[in-house]
Amino acid sequence: MNSIARTYMKLKTFFYWHFLSDNHNVSGHPVLNGCAVCLGRGTIEFGNNVHLGFYPSPFLFNTYIHLEARESNCLIKIGNETFFNNNATIIAASSPSNKISKILIGSDCMIGMNFLCLNSDFHALQVRDRNNPARVNTADIQIGNHCFIGANVTVLKGVNIGDGSVIGAGSVVTRSIPANALAVGNPARVIKQIQQGDSL
Repeated sequence: MNSIARTYMKLKTFFYWHFLSDNHNVSGHPVLNGCAVCLGRGTIEFGNNVHLGFYPSPFLFNTYIHLEARESNCLIKIGNETFFNNNATIIAASSPSNKISKILIGSDCMIGMNFLCLNSDFHALQVRDRNNPARVNTADIQIGNHCFIGANVTVLKGVNIGDGSVIGAGSVVTRSIPANALAVGNPARVIKQIQQGDSL
């Protein structure tokens, strides 16, 4: 990246983080390698040395990372040394019961571009209930430590991904994945347990 492009990205990143973000409950200081915003009335916690964005991967210049803890009872927590590639979206939405609604991502994870993580359906299945918040299903998401999540992966409500697991590119994770497993597909399914010495 030349000096003009570097200066442009620094200014754009500063503008997104400081002027477009409206969440006042953010703790920690992620490394901003690209544009990112923190939105909502909930809590967003970053561990040490969390990286948001990556050069020279695609989507650095024309997208941003969207982190939203929508209501006051929502929590997004990201562990130490976790790296996000560009254009990630993470939204923790409130549950009808108003209990704490969480998305927890562990330490030392590598997360590919176009990651989508949603703990809510946002709308009900039945037409008559589509705009009724009381009928919306939400469930916490937890991604363990040392996970590798490929590009274009979607993780949906209620999923728990165990420590050390790998999720293949393009997968849609609708059910929990055990530790040290390789899962791929839509919906994602476990195709093998990762053994010492295995390679992709």
